[in-house]
Amino acid sequence: MSNSTKYHWTEEYHDTLKDMNPNDAIKDVESMSDHDVLYRVNMRKFQQDYIADYLEYLWELSPKDFWRHIEIMFSDETELLLSDNMSFVSILCNEVAPVSVINSVVKYTVDK
Repeated sequence: MSNSTKYHWTEEYHDTLKDMNPNDAIKDVESMSDHDVLYRVNMRKFQQDYIADYLEYLWELSPKDFWRHIEIMFSDETELLLSDNMSFVSILCNEVAPVSVINSVVKYTVDK
């Protein structure tokens, strides 16, 4: 089970991951339930910048887990994530995303 559930704020969980050995951090992120991921990326109140930083960190830590988070982020009707740090958008534009992520982004765009 992931340590994610121990933290209310994405910022706190992100700081904890950064303090962990990278292999342990990957294992922790991989063990998150879809519900935990949804909470981390879509619980936006006062957290937009921290969520964007967290996503940037995930790209460096584990692209597979980054894409999982992006797919789940776009599976919800929460507003588009806007932040001072929009690195995750650059990744979306410059990297080859899995088909499931592309489908999630398109569905989100069409349904909005």
